Amino acid sequence: MTVIKIKQQSGVVLMITLLLLILVTIIVITSLQVTGLQEKMVTNFNNKNLAYQASEIALRDAEEWLLAQIPAPTIAHARIWALETINPTATIAGLEWWQASWPTANDFEYGDAIPGITSKPNTVIEYRGFVSDSLDFGATSGRYFYTITSRGTGGNDQSVVILQSTLARR
Repeated sequence: MTVIKIKQQSGVVLMITLLLLILVTIIVITSLQVTGLQEKMVTNFNNKNLAYQASEIALRDAEEWLLAQIPAPTIAHARIWALETINPTATIAGLEWWQASWPTANDFEYGDAIPGITSKPNTVIEYRGFVSDSLDFGATSGRYFYTITSRGTGGNDQSVVILQSTLARR
């Protein structure tokens, strides 16, 4: 009669398999978290890009409007602000007015709807003054200077871009 000896198993293969399964699970969970973070970063980048484009559109629109006005508008026009009169409290505090708060009383909203933008962009035009071409008192030829500030938002109202340009025209 032959006796067959049964070798006892120690479970090493099972332990190694469980360790590999845990390792793969950790890798998958980490990659899912990284993917979620990257998706948020891309969304924020797109929102900021949309806000920049909206602000740029409003800025260019205000520049074109100013150049089309005959004669050149001054503070007597309803769309033009006098320099440093928008928020005197901010000026006293050493801030620019747009750093303190955006005025809603005399800003101009861009007319056309922009796809993907939550709020229409706004512009504020400040009259900086007239500079004569000559040193003669009472000269009428020269340049009118304006500062145009535009504010655009992206896919949400937390993405805000503010742009400024200075325009000189005759």
